[in-house]
Amino acid sequence: MLCKPFSFGMIESNLEISRHYEISSKDKNSPIMKNKFSHHYFYLLFCCLFTISQVTTAQPSNQAQKPILTLNQKQELKAKEAKLKSLLSQNPRVPELHLNLGNNYWEQGRDGKPIRHYLAAIKLNPNYAEAYYNLANIYFEQGEHESAIQNYEKAIQVKPSLLQAWNGLANALIDEKKYSEAIEKYQKVISMDSSNKDAVYNLCSVYIYSALYNKAISACKNATEIVRDARSFNNLGNSYFRTNQFDLALENYKKALTIDSELPEAHFNIAAISLVHNKNKTEALSRQKILEAIDPQKSHKLLALIKASGI
Repeated sequence: MLCKPFSFGMIESNLEISRHYEISSKDKNSPIMKNKFSHHYFYLLFCCLFTISQVTTAQPSNQAQKPILTLNQKQELKAKEAKLKSLLSQNPRVPELHLNLGNNYWEQGRDGKPIRHYLAAIKLNPNYAEAYYNLANIYFEQGEHESAIQNYEKAIQVKPSLLQAWNGLANALIDEKKYSEAIEKYQKVISMDSSNKDAVYNLCSVYIYSALYNKAISACKNATEIVRDARSFNNLGNSYFRTNQFDLALENYKKALTIDSELPEAHFNIAAISLVHNKNKTEALSRQKILEAIDPQKSHKLLALIKASGI
């Protein structure tokens, strides 16, 4: 999370970097396991004179959430593990079997074992882009960003069309605060697939991280057209806010709420603008009451902001 001083008050942003990674699998009969980094959001708080809280939803972005498995799912995975082991004992030099067993171990939460099998797959096939990509995802989860970056780059070298690897590389660069390099990677993805939602959304976010607000407005507008979710409109509102276009900021926060009426950041941001720009304490208190039900923490922060405003 970033926290920057700003003279007009505190604005909450869902500047998450979309991290919806798939663990690649060549086996059409095996499940595609999704490493849902998209649940790990970076929230950027635009701060002023008031005390700003630290993290929100996210744990550090290198801590991925493992799937929550039912008993039946656990049993199915164990059965598939046994089958893959049997096949591997008969065919130890088939890299796809190592990849799929690594995927199986990942979904079971068997830390350490996926890496061993992804490395085995790479040893058998040094041009196995999916194995490099999966290995990079595991390193990213563990916070080993340099190793993650190296393996994303290797996946791209072997298979330049693997867009997930470009996005993964950019996400890792974000965590290293290498924003200009991340921008280049997202732009590369968009040049190959203009409707790639992860890249489109993240480009908007990273421009705001980089304080390139005019470029952020253009990128966030594109995100509202391609991604079309509430958070994209909220981030567009943040871009307008940072360029002192408060009416347009308010308009986009309200658009965000037409898509997701319980998006806490949008309610908070409307209240902040109402309070510090329009001097409308009544509207701010109304939003604070709404936040009590959907996000008590933000409700508490907003109440403190209202009291500190002296209005």
